[in-house]
Parts: sequence; C-alpha cells; structure tokens
Amino acid sequence: TSISEKLDPSTLVSFLNEYLGRMNDVLFEFGATLDKYEGDAIIAFFNAPLDVPNHEVAAVSAAIRMKEAEKEISAKWNERCGREICTRIGINTGPAVVGNMGSEGRVDYTAIGDTINLASRLEGTNKFYGTHIMASQSTTAALGDSIIRRPVDRVRVKGKNEPILIYEIVGFANELEVERIDSIITPYLDAFKKFEQRDFSKAKSILHDILTRHSDDFPSVELLKRCEHGISDPNWDLVTELSSK
Repeated sequence: TSISEKLDPSTLVSFLNEYLGRMNDVLFEFGATLDKYEGDAIIAFFNAPLDVPNHEVAAVSAAIRMKEAEKEISAKWNERCGREICTRIGINTGPAVVGNMGSEGRVDYTAIGDTINLASRLEGTNKFYGTHIMASQSTTAALGDSIIRRPVDRVRVKGKNEPILIYEIVGFANELEVERIDSIITPYLDAFKKFEQRDFSKAKSILHDILTRHSDDFPSVELLKRCEHGISDPNWDLVTELSSK
C-alpha cells in the first residue's frame, strides 16, 4: 500500500509486472505451478499436476532465490517507490484438493484446503517475528543439511487444537557466512532447546549474548520475550496462540 500511494497507476502497473514476472521466473525454474495473483501476492504450489521430486526442497530453494531477486528489483525501484521492497513468504506441506474448480462459465486450476490456508497464515506470521521466509515443521522435516533453518516458535493457529513448530528459512548452508552461523544460528538453536526444556535462565543468558553482538536478530528478541513469559507464568504450555493474521 505504501508503495502504491507513491506511484501513478501506469508506473505502478509497470512495477508490478516487473516484480511478478521476475518472481514467476524463479518459481518456474524450480517447478512450481502458478495458482493465482491476489493483488501483489503470488500463490503457487508444487507437485501438481506433475510430480516434483523433493518438492519441499524445491519450494524452499525457490523462496531463497526469490528473496535474492527481490534485492535486485528493490535496488532499481527503491528511489521511485520511496521504500525498499520486502517480500514475505509462507511455505507448508500437506494434502490439498487440486484441480479445475469454478462454475460453468469459468474454471480455474487451483488448490484448496487447510494446507493452503496455513501457508497463507505463515506468510503473515513473518511480520510478528521479524523473519521473511517461514515454513511449517512438515516442510522442514523433508529438508537436508544443505538448507539452514531454525525453529522460531511453537504456535496454535485459530481453529486448530494441535500446536505446530514453525521455522525460519535462513539460507543455503554453502552460501551463508560462517560467522553468522557461529555467532547467531548455532547459539540460538541452543537457546531454543533450553527454552523448550524450561531452562529459561540459561536460554536468556545465551540470547543476551547473541543480542549484544547482533541487536537486530528479531527471532532472538522474540524468544527472549517468551523466556520472560515462561518465568512469570510457570503453567504456560510454551505455545503461542495465533489469533490474528
């Protein structure tokens, strides 16, 4: 919205065409099926109508490359848009109904179901944790060591009883700086483990150490808040209720 307010309609259309076109190229490179556009949002899925081997890896890899493409577009349009472009991505894996749906007058090849809904919720969840690519535990369970991720929170989405673990997708292991892995990701994983073991004091100590050196690591900031919550409420089940999108 803040971008569209700064551009006249014809320039806005040019921007969206370039943005959506570049993102589509990345998605198609990894075997995605384009479902639809909703404003400036793209909905896509993998493994239908044709099988996509290792489709979780393909989806996550596409997301990482989309963020790289975003930087290229942002560098070009930043001055005209008045702000940097920020894409948030949600990824989920599970069963869905896929096929031609609609009316006698119009039919779309699309996917529907709770799996799709959760992916959408995860996209919006990024803004609460300061992340850009959020994936469910069902997606990350199929990833190997080539992709670095970290657990962000255990959440219960509206309308569901069972909590799920959600992960930030950090990047490809062979492309990340060793210093970032050693000074942020590795100690954060230790802190999250301590948090789930309810050793909040130890988790806080590790998180404080991370934030002393990297104050903009927002998942650490949020985990630190939840450590405080755990200390103040010993009966808390460590699950965050996601009541809003």
